[in-house]
Amino acid sequence: MTMISVVTLPLMWTLLIISCIGEKYVDLSHDISEESFHWPSVGPFSRRTVARGYTKEGYWNEHYSFCMHEQTSTHLDAPCHYAEGKWFVHEIPLNHLMGPGVIIDIRDKVADDPNYELSPDDFMSWLDVHGPLPDGAILFIRTGWSSKYKNIEEYFGMDTTNISHFNFPGLSVGAAQLIVSHEAAFGRRVFAVGTDAPSIDHGPSVDFRACETLFGANIYGIQAVTNLENLPTKGFHVLVLPMKIRGGCGAPARVLASLPETNGVPDSSPVAFSGLILQSFVLLILNGIKSSLA
Repeated sequence: MTMISVVTLPLMWTLLIISCIGEKYVDLSHDISEESFHWPSVGPFSRRTVARGYTKEGYWNEHYSFCMHEQTSTHLDAPCHYAEGKWFVHEIPLNHLMGPGVIIDIRDKVADDPNYELSPDDFMSWLDVHGPLPDGAILFIRTGWSSKYKNIEEYFGMDTTNISHFNFPGLSVGAAQLIVSHEAAFGRRVFAVGTDAPSIDHGPSVDFRACETLFGANIYGIQAVTNLENLPTKGFHVLVLPMKIRGGCGAPARVLASLPETNGVPDSSPVAFSGLILQSFVLLILNGIKSSLA
Protein backbone atom coordinates (compact mmCIF):
# COMPACT_ATOMS: atom_id res chain seq x y z
CA MET A 1 0.00 0.00 0.00
CA THR A 2 1.40 3.42 -0.94
CA MET A 3 1.98 6.15 1.63
CA ILE A 4 -0.82 8.18 0.01
CA SER A 5 -3.25 5.30 0.51
CA VAL A 6 -2.17 4.84 4.13
CA VAL A 7 -2.89 8.51 4.84
CA THR A 8 -6.04 8.77 2.70
CA LEU A 9 -7.89 5.75 4.12
CA PRO A 10 -8.08 7.06 7.75
CA LEU A 11 -9.04 10.51 6.47
CA MET A 12 -11.90 8.98 4.48
CA TRP A 13 -13.07 7.12 7.60
CA THR A 14 -13.00 10.35 9.60
CA LEU A 15 -15.01 12.22 6.96
CA LEU A 16 -17.52 9.35 6.85
CA ILE A 17 -18.01 9.51 10.62
CA ILE A 18 -18.46 13.29 10.58
CA SER A 19 -21.01 13.06 7.76
CA CYS A 20 -23.11 10.63 9.84
CA ILE A 21 -23.33 13.00 12.79
CA GLY A 22 -26.18 15.51 12.54
CA GLU A 23 -28.93 17.20 14.48
CA LYS A 24 -32.45 16.02 15.14
CA TYR A 25 -34.92 18.91 15.38
CA VAL A 26 -38.23 18.83 17.26
CA ASP A 27 -40.88 21.53 16.92
CA LEU A 28 -42.39 22.16 20.37
CA SER A 29 -44.97 24.61 19.04
CA HIS A 30 -48.62 24.33 18.10
CA ASP A 31 -49.89 26.08 14.96
CA ILE A 32 -51.60 29.46 15.22
CA SER A 33 -55.07 29.45 13.67
CA GLU A 34 -58.70 30.16 14.43
CA GLU A 35 -58.74 26.88 16.41
CA SER A 36 -55.69 27.78 18.55
CA PHE A 37 -55.51 27.79 22.33
CA HIS A 38 -56.53 31.08 23.94
CA TRP A 39 -57.77 32.06 27.37
CA PRO A 40 -61.58 31.85 27.44
CA SER A 41 -61.71 35.41 28.81
CA VAL A 42 -60.16 36.87 25.62
CA GLY A 43 -60.94 36.63 21.94
CA PRO A 44 -59.53 33.93 19.65
CA PHE A 45 -57.12 34.42 16.78
CA SER A 46 -58.92 35.96 13.79
CA ARG A 47 -57.77 36.58 10.25
CA ARG A 48 -59.10 38.73 7.42
CA THR A 49 -58.29 38.29 3.75
CA VAL A 50 -56.79 41.47 2.31
CA ALA A 51 -56.02 40.09 -1.12
CA ARG A 52 -55.97 36.69 -2.77
CA GLY A 53 -55.79 36.31 -6.50
CA TYR A 54 -54.07 37.46 -9.67
CA THR A 55 -53.60 41.18 -10.11
CA LYS A 56 -54.33 43.06 -13.33
CA GLU A 57 -50.57 43.02 -13.92
CA GLY A 58 -50.67 39.22 -13.96
CA TYR A 59 -48.84 38.23 -10.74
CA TRP A 60 -50.27 36.33 -7.77
CA ASN A 61 -50.89 38.40 -4.62
CA GLU A 62 -52.02 36.82 -1.34
CA HIS A 63 -51.91 38.39 2.13
CA TYR A 64 -53.98 38.71 5.31
CA SER A 65 -54.33 40.78 8.45
CA PHE A 66 -54.81 39.13 11.83
CA CYS A 67 -55.69 39.90 15.43
CA MET A 68 -54.86 37.87 18.53
CA HIS A 69 -54.09 38.08 22.23
CA GLU A 70 -50.45 37.99 23.41
CA GLN A 71 -50.99 34.62 25.08
CA THR A 72 -52.24 32.65 22.06
CA SER A 73 -51.23 29.09 21.13
CA THR A 74 -47.67 28.19 22.21
CA HIS A 75 -46.41 31.40 23.79
CA LEU A 76 -43.87 33.09 26.01
CA ASP A 77 -44.93 34.88 29.19
CA ALA A 78 -42.55 37.75 29.92
CA PRO A 79 -41.57 38.29 33.57
CA CYS A 80 -43.46 41.61 33.64
CA HIS A 81 -46.70 39.64 33.23
CA TYR A 82 -46.79 38.90 36.98
CA ALA A 83 -43.84 40.90 38.36
CA GLU A 84 -43.79 44.67 38.26
CA GLY A 85 -40.64 46.20 36.82
CA LYS A 86 -39.28 42.97 35.32
CA TRP A 87 -38.47 42.28 31.68
CA PHE A 88 -40.92 42.92 28.85
CA VAL A 89 -40.71 40.58 25.86
CA HIS A 90 -38.32 42.83 23.94
CA GLU A 91 -36.03 43.16 26.97
CA ILE A 92 -35.33 39.45 27.47
CA PRO A 93 -31.62 38.99 26.57
CA LEU A 94 -31.01 36.89 23.48
CA ASN A 95 -28.83 34.42 25.38
CA HIS A 96 -31.81 33.72 27.66
CA LEU A 97 -33.86 32.59 24.66
CA MET A 98 -31.60 29.59 24.10
CA GLY A 99 -30.07 27.00 26.37
CA PRO A 100 -29.85 23.37 27.46
CA GLY A 101 -33.24 21.75 27.96
CA VAL A 102 -34.41 19.35 30.66
CA ILE A 103 -37.74 17.64 31.29
CA ILE A 104 -39.36 16.73 34.60
CA ASP A 105 -42.09 14.19 33.91
CA ILE A 106 -45.07 14.17 36.31
CA ARG A 107 -47.56 12.30 34.16
CA ASP A 108 -47.90 9.52 36.74
CA LYS A 109 -48.93 12.05 39.40
CA VAL A 110 -51.29 13.87 37.02
CA ALA A 111 -53.07 10.59 36.20
CA ASP A 112 -54.39 10.51 39.78
CA ASP A 113 -54.95 14.26 40.15
CA PRO A 114 -55.57 16.55 37.15
CA ASN A 115 -54.75 19.57 39.35
CA TYR A 116 -51.45 18.13 40.55
CA GLU A 117 -48.60 20.58 41.17
CA LEU A 118 -44.96 19.62 40.66
CA SER A 119 -43.76 19.55 44.28
CA PRO A 120 -40.45 20.36 45.96
CA ASP A 121 -40.01 16.60 46.52
CA ASP A 122 -40.50 15.97 42.78
CA PHE A 123 -37.86 18.56 41.97
CA MET A 124 -35.35 17.28 44.54
CA SER A 125 -35.92 13.66 43.44
CA TRP A 126 -35.14 14.68 39.87
CA LEU A 127 -31.90 16.32 41.04
CA ASP A 128 -30.96 13.20 43.01
CA VAL A 129 -31.20 11.10 39.83
CA HIS A 130 -29.93 13.53 37.19
CA GLY A 131 -27.75 15.97 39.12
CA PRO A 132 -27.95 19.79 39.17
CA LEU A 133 -29.63 21.58 36.29
CA PRO A 134 -27.23 22.83 33.60
CA ASP A 135 -26.43 26.53 33.63
CA GLY A 136 -28.94 28.53 31.60
CA ALA A 137 -31.45 25.69 31.71
CA ILE A 138 -34.84 25.81 30.03
CA LEU A 139 -36.90 23.44 32.17
CA PHE A 140 -40.05 21.78 30.86
CA ILE A 141 -42.76 20.15 32.98
CA ARG A 142 -44.25 17.22 31.08
CA THR A 143 -47.81 16.58 32.19
CA GLY A 144 -49.18 14.88 29.08
CA TRP A 145 -51.75 17.68 28.77
CA SER A 146 -50.83 18.51 25.17
CA SER A 147 -52.88 15.49 24.06
CA LYS A 148 -55.99 17.50 25.05
CA TYR A 149 -55.01 20.64 23.15
CA LYS A 150 -57.51 20.33 20.31
CA ASN A 151 -60.46 20.31 22.71
CA ILE A 152 -60.55 23.57 24.68
CA GLU A 153 -62.89 22.18 27.34
CA GLU A 154 -60.62 19.19 27.96
CA TYR A 155 -57.48 21.34 27.82
CA PHE A 156 -58.77 23.74 30.47
CA GLY A 157 -60.61 20.96 32.27
CA MET A 158 -63.91 22.80 32.35
CA ASP A 159 -67.36 23.00 30.85
CA THR A 160 -67.75 26.74 31.45
CA THR A 161 -65.85 29.97 30.85
CA ASN A 162 -65.62 30.57 34.61
CA ILE A 163 -61.86 30.41 35.33
CA SER A 164 -62.53 29.25 38.89
CA HIS A 165 -63.53 25.93 37.32
CA PHE A 166 -60.22 25.33 35.52
CA ASN A 167 -58.63 21.92 36.09
CA PHE A 168 -55.10 21.25 34.81
CA PRO A 169 -51.67 20.54 36.37
CA GLY A 170 -48.91 23.01 37.12
CA LEU A 171 -45.99 24.02 39.33
CA SER A 172 -46.17 24.49 43.09
CA VAL A 173 -44.90 27.65 44.78
CA GLY A 174 -42.40 25.58 46.78
CA ALA A 175 -40.89 24.06 43.66
CA ALA A 176 -40.80 27.49 42.01
CA GLN A 177 -38.82 28.78 45.00
CA LEU A 178 -36.32 25.93 44.63
CA ILE A 179 -35.91 26.72 40.94
CA VAL A 180 -35.22 30.37 41.74
CA SER A 181 -32.69 29.40 44.46
CA HIS A 182 -30.91 26.88 42.21
CA GLU A 183 -28.37 29.52 41.19
CA ALA A 184 -27.45 30.30 44.80
CA ALA A 185 -27.20 26.57 45.63
CA PHE A 186 -25.29 25.36 42.56
CA GLY A 187 -24.12 28.47 40.68
CA ARG A 188 -26.36 27.54 37.74
CA ARG A 189 -29.22 29.74 36.65
CA VAL A 190 -32.57 28.68 35.19
CA PHE A 191 -33.63 30.90 32.29
CA ALA A 192 -37.17 29.64 31.70
CA VAL A 193 -39.84 27.16 32.82
CA GLY A 194 -42.19 25.66 30.25
CA THR A 195 -45.18 23.34 30.31
CA ASP A 196 -47.47 21.46 27.94
CA ALA A 197 -50.43 22.66 30.04
CA PRO A 198 -52.19 26.06 29.67
CA SER A 199 -50.26 27.75 32.50
CA ILE A 200 -47.31 27.37 34.85
CA ASP A 201 -49.73 27.62 37.80
CA HIS A 202 -52.28 24.83 38.03
CA GLY A 203 -55.91 25.36 37.03
CA PRO A 204 -57.46 26.22 40.43
CA SER A 205 -54.90 28.99 41.11
CA VAL A 206 -56.39 32.44 41.67
CA ASP A 207 -53.17 34.30 42.57
CA PHE A 208 -50.61 32.75 40.15
CA ARG A 209 -47.96 32.65 42.85
CA ALA A 210 -45.71 30.14 41.06
CA CYS A 211 -45.50 32.51 38.07
CA GLU A 212 -45.03 35.45 40.42
CA THR A 213 -42.12 33.65 42.11
CA LEU A 214 -40.38 32.76 38.85
CA PHE A 215 -41.06 36.04 37.08
CA GLY A 216 -39.83 38.03 40.07
CA ALA A 217 -36.41 36.49 39.35
CA ASN A 218 -36.72 37.29 35.60
CA ILE A 219 -37.34 33.62 34.80
CA TYR A 220 -39.88 33.67 31.97
CA GLY A 221 -42.56 31.10 31.20
CA ILE A 222 -43.41 29.06 28.11
CA GLN A 223 -46.95 27.71 27.90
CA ALA A 224 -48.78 25.19 25.71
CA VAL A 225 -45.77 23.39 24.24
CA THR A 226 -46.09 20.03 22.52
CA ASN A 227 -44.01 17.04 21.37
CA LEU A 228 -42.09 16.67 24.64
CA GLU A 229 -42.46 12.91 24.19
CA ASN A 230 -39.94 13.15 21.34
CA LEU A 231 -37.16 14.39 23.63
CA PRO A 232 -34.95 12.74 26.25
CA THR A 233 -34.95 13.87 29.88
CA LYS A 234 -31.88 16.01 29.19
CA GLY A 235 -29.16 16.39 26.59
CA PHE A 236 -31.02 18.60 24.11
CA HIS A 237 -30.87 22.31 23.26
CA VAL A 238 -33.80 24.75 23.11
CA LEU A 239 -34.35 27.87 21.01
CA VAL A 240 -37.31 30.14 21.87
CA LEU A 241 -38.42 32.58 19.15
CA PRO A 242 -41.16 34.92 20.40
CA MET A 243 -42.57 37.81 18.42
CA LYS A 244 -40.50 40.81 19.52
CA ILE A 245 -43.35 42.92 20.88
CA ARG A 246 -42.09 46.14 22.44
CA GLY A 247 -43.66 46.46 25.86
CA GLY A 248 -45.27 43.04 25.46
CA CYS A 249 -46.18 40.97 28.50
CA GLY A 250 -46.30 37.87 26.30
CA ALA A 251 -45.95 36.75 22.71
CA PRO A 252 -46.73 33.75 20.52
CA ALA A 253 -43.50 31.79 20.08
CA ARG A 254 -41.93 29.16 17.87
CA VAL A 255 -40.06 26.84 20.25
CA LEU A 256 -37.50 24.45 18.78
CA ALA A 257 -35.42 21.69 20.32
CA SER A 258 -32.35 20.03 18.84
CA LEU A 259 -30.27 17.07 19.88
CA PRO A 260 -27.25 15.42 18.28
CA GLU A 261 -27.89 12.14 16.53
CA THR A 262 -25.69 9.72 14.64
CA ASN A 263 -27.17 8.11 11.53
CA GLY A 264 -30.67 8.85 12.80
CA VAL A 265 -29.92 7.55 16.29
CA PRO A 266 -29.64 9.91 19.32
CA ASP A 267 -26.08 10.33 20.54
CA SER A 268 -26.80 8.57 23.84
CA SER A 269 -27.18 5.27 21.93
CA PRO A 270 -24.60 2.46 21.60
CA VAL A 271 -24.32 3.23 17.88
CA ALA A 272 -23.23 6.79 18.58
CA PHE A 273 -20.85 5.58 21.30
CA SER A 274 -19.29 3.13 18.83
CA GLY A 275 -18.87 5.98 16.39
CA LEU A 276 -16.94 7.98 18.99
CA ILE A 277 -14.66 4.98 19.65
CA LEU A 278 -14.02 4.57 15.92
CA GLN A 279 -13.30 8.27 15.60
CA SER A 280 -10.76 8.05 18.43
CA PHE A 281 -9.16 5.01 16.77
CA VAL A 282 -8.78 6.91 13.50
CA LEU A 283 -7.12 9.81 15.29
CA LEU A 284 -4.64 7.38 16.88
CA ILE A 285 -3.80 6.01 13.43
CA LEU A 286 -3.25 9.51 12.08
CA ASN A 287 -0.99 10.37 15.00
CA GLY A 288 1.00 7.18 14.35
CA ILE A 289 1.43 8.07 10.69
CA LYS A 290 2.54 11.56 11.62
CA SER A 291 5.15 10.16 14.01
CA SER A 292 6.47 7.70 11.40
CA LEU A 293 6.88 10.52 8.88
CA ALA A 294 8.72 12.78 11.32
